[in-house]
Amino acid sequence: MELKARVYRVFDDGRPLKAIMSMRYGELIIERVRLVEMSDGRLIMAMPCRKHKGRYYDCAWPMTEGLRSAMEEEALRAYEAEKDVVRLGNDGAESDGSSDADVADALAHV
Repeated sequence: MELKARVYRVFDDGRPLKAIMSMRYGELIIERVRLVEMSDGRLIMAMPCRKHKGRYYDCAWPMTEGLRSAMEEEALRAYEAEKDVVRLGNDGAESDGSSDADVADALAHV
């Protein structure tokens, strides 16, 4: 099955959150996958999550290390291809209809 990432928003305002995207794997789509910069400069993929009773829980996750690696590689590839095209940050431009509350929710788990 083909694995494909679609970047919705790219951030360049100094926060750890660098991008929000969706991932498609065959007939499955996972929304709100985040690309986060760690303190050592590495970029990691963070799966969508929900808050329940003050804690965050992942809503989806890859079952194998091989699938996780492939998803991370595709997320990084898509981010590198789009980071200068789709941008939200200092210029305030948006690429989709996500609200600021969606961004705040994504940042809360970072």
